[in-house]
Amino acid sequence: MKKTITLMSLLISSFSFSQLPTITATNQIPAVGDSIFYTDANTFGFDPAGVGTVTSKVWDYSTLSPTSPVTFWYVDPTTTPETANFPNANIAQANSVQSGHEYFETTPSSISRWGYTSGGGIYYDSSFVRYSFPITPGVIQNVPNYTGTMSAFGAGEDSVTITNGT
Repeated sequence: MKKTITLMSLLISSFSFSQLPTITATNQIPAVGDSIFYTDANTFGFDPAGVGTVTSKVWDYSTLSPTSPVTFWYVDPTTTPETANFPNANIAQANSVQSGHEYFETTPSSISRWGYTSGGGIYYDSSFVRYSFPITPGVIQNVPNYTGTMSAFGAGEDSVTITNGT
């Protein structure tokens, strides 16, 4: 009986004091002048779920093959031609693949998207929160609910114009 109580005490204390890792806003919110150098990969055969728990995740990258690199950089939105369409944006993102900008409003704990320009452009009536910090991997924290208008199929996430949501 003494061994059972000791084992139960050990399990309860380990569970009580273990915490999932937390991603804070520190170094996550972009600033004017920041650049990101990004190389996408062909994910054929790659298991995005990986193996293991959220605190001990292992991925096998052997089937990934790099594609063309992309550079993203952040600028003051008032220096862009479409700034009047995004009065609440305090940062804009450009990239080396396509023309135009993506417009964001950042706070000390979130990044919200107002829309983008490239050809026709998409202007949201209200922003949507893309990231809200802190983030705890493995824990569902923000389940967004949006209403929008669908454009042509196959155009990706930007084929929907969001008209309201939280």
